[in-house]
Amino acid sequence: MAGTLTISTLSDGTNSSSVTDVVKGSARAWASFNGQTVSLRKSYNVSSIVDNGVGDYTINFITPIVDDQYIAVYGANGGTVGYAGSWAQSATSLRIWGSFGSSFNDIIYGNVAVFR
Repeated sequence: MAGTLTISTLSDGTNSSSVTDVVKGSARAWASFNGQTVSLRKSYNVSSIVDNGVGDYTINFITPIVDDQYIAVYGANGGTVGYAGSWAQSATSLRIWGSFGSSFNDIIYGNVAVFR
């Protein structure tokens, strides 16, 4: 029989937090990926990463986010990436890019987290 457990505070005996803070502050999806082999290193709620071209990737979610009004935090390390950002987000995917100056560049490692 399925049921609902209702609690207002979580505690480890030393620190406590409201359930609302935990639910609203947890990442809905995250991934660490290799931008050169275009492969996931570690992830949560991410089914795959797609290579759309040099420095241009799409992260696909297993379970869709409620809508496209989420916060995406993205960073890259390695390679010659000077800028990183996103240009298209939907409930089912996030498209991200890395560039140096006016040209796109593949990255060595990328990291992305989605909050809603």
